[in-house]
Amino acid sequence: MIPEAPIVKLTDKRVDKIIKKLGYNAIEIFYSPILVALYYFMLLLLIAAPMIFFIWDFFEYKYFWYLCVFIVISYLLNAFLNNSIALTDKEIIIVNPDFPFKKQTIIDIIDIDNIILDKSKRISWSCWVFGVFGGNYIEISTKSKKYLFFCIYLDVECYDEHLTEKTLDDLHFSLKKMNIPIIFNEKNLV
Repeated sequence: MIPEAPIVKLTDKRVDKIIKKLGYNAIEIFYSPILVALYYFMLLLLIAAPMIFFIWDFFEYKYFWYLCVFIVISYLLNAFLNNSIALTDKEIIIVNPDFPFKKQTIIDIIDIDNIILDKSKRISWSCWVFGVFGGNYIEISTKSKKYLFFCIYLDVECYDEHLTEKTLDDLHFSLKKMNIPIIFNEKNLV
């Protein structure tokens, strides 16, 4: 028998702390950890390492600040487009724990007209240079306002190839159990 490799499922304990600090007891939390961006960045560096060593002498050190600016822009995009979602009995809590965009939004389930789970093609194609390889979002429509939250590292269920324990599919089923009208464009998300 061949032993199976352990499956690492990333979480973000900062989200747990924020929800606890707000005084809520979450039933389920759908993490979208920024560690996934670091994982992809490390893979990209691993793939690009031979090329970097080849051209390093050509560029020398005078263009090093371009790399620094690139890393800062990449982090800011990933931090802005990265929200985790927590469900309680009566609320949906959207949490962005990443500096400088730290924010929490609490929406009562009673006020929700519908929810759309989809993928923005504009985000996924225009930001891939900076390490943003997805554009998954949740759009929550209430009687008075529409909210749009990107959760780029909360993936769809893909034969256990995602990096988080819970996926957009799990969120979809949890919201359906709460009798919230939901539109899930899973064909777009793949």
